[in-house]
Amino acid sequence: EAELSTLRARLSERPPADTMRTDDPLPPPSTVHYVLSGEAGSVDELEAAVRLAPSVDERVAARRALARAHEERGAIDAAEAVLWEALGDGSVDAGDDLGLIFERSSARATDLLRVRRIQVELAPGDRSRLESLRAVAVSDHNIAQARAVEHVARAFDPGAGPLPPPPLANQTEQPGMLQLITRPGTSVAHAALDALAIVWEGASTLFVRDAASYAITGVELVAPGGASAVSRLYEVVLTLLEAPQIPLYVRRAARPPTTVADDMSVRSIVALLQRPAAVIEGETRAETGDLRYALGRALAGALPHNVLALGLGDREGQILWRAIVGAFGPPEQAREVDATSGKISEALWQTLPQKSQRKLQDLLRGAPIPEYEAVIEAARQNARRMGMFVAGDFELAVRMFLNESGHDTPAGPLALVALSSRFPAVADLLRLAVSPEYADARWRSASSPSPNGPSTGRFRFSRP
Repeated sequence: EAELSTLRARLSERPPADTMRTDDPLPPPSTVHYVLSGEAGSVDELEAAVRLAPSVDERVAARRALARAHEERGAIDAAEAVLWEALGDGSVDAGDDLGLIFERSSARATDLLRVRRIQVELAPGDRSRLESLRAVAVSDHNIAQARAVEHVARAFDPGAGPLPPPPLANQTEQPGMLQLITRPGTSVAHAALDALAIVWEGASTLFVRDAASYAITGVELVAPGGASAVSRLYEVVLTLLEAPQIPLYVRRAARPPTTVADDMSVRSIVALLQRPAAVIEGETRAETGDLRYALGRALAGALPHNVLALGLGDREGQILWRAIVGAFGPPEQAREVDATSGKISEALWQTLPQKSQRKLQDLLRGAPIPEYEAVIEAARQNARRMGMFVAGDFELAVRMFLNESGHDTPAGPLALVALSSRFPAVADLLRLAVSPEYADARWRSASSPSPNGPSTGRFRFSRP
């Protein structure tokens, strides 16, 4: 993700290729023929075709033809530079051209791996691209990356069978990984989650509920590193991700008011207590994939930027979002505030510190205002990503998403590309699952203490 974003940012600084300058010579008619037929035109003709291309696809075609012209005259560096630009335009085929250059020298293995990673980001779910990335990772002796990619490639393919991840307890601490998992990108929706975090941190008293409303008491509070499977797993997650000390409760009685999916053996909610808490319910005696996924999702939901989006019901969340936007967003948004939202807006003005109010105004008046559905979906996706990391299971995370959204789960070799094309959430999970950062954090097989071993005693919570 980071490499592709960096590449696109660098290319965005260049003048638009479809902006025609009056001093540009018009390319001769033969240039179109050169580009479409693959025949070599002159470098000058093809450079003019790149500058004057009326669309991205035509610009990419002109760049690939220009790269071939550079190669034919022995200017490999120039060809490589042009192909990187075409790859930045989103051309997976330009990556194949680059691959042919890099495959000629073992010294370019790292560059080849970068290209294959970007190709998978551009075409998530394409099994041939996944296999190319896996093969290069093996050649580069990057076993963690190779295993992570193979795990994804086997998803939804009964003939291949699953590739289980190594235990979480075998992994090493990963500073910054929690941020990468639960706050991907800098989208408008995530800026909105920042606004919700400011509201929670400055006015939580308006939303805090009693523990009894969630049917939990101190008896259900889990201590990290205890004798149970969930307490051992809980400690491993907190330690590995250097996560904040989020209280965890385990309920085995009535179902939570909001569930992730009806057919899950373990379900999770967020409790809006004075210290936001993760609550899970179901079968927790053994460390199963469902338990790991539910725990990761619950812990992510209790983080400040997700807690209101995932802790409130849909209707309450929509009312709050209208109130926040009406109070601190662009002046015209105040007209959208109804009587109910208006009361909350007034309460926010009275409760939030002035510094928090200014931060909200800076966030909400400097960017487009997303619909609440996009905001809550961003929070849900954060939780899915965390659930996938703790479970170590891409296919399970996708199945949970499909269950949650009411879609059937397909199977077969084409299922992966179909799901990635249809659902942005699945494509996002796939990109994370094959990213080098995720692979390093989740697919290392270094020996470490067993999860059944003694507690480190690092985390202790007082009972409410």
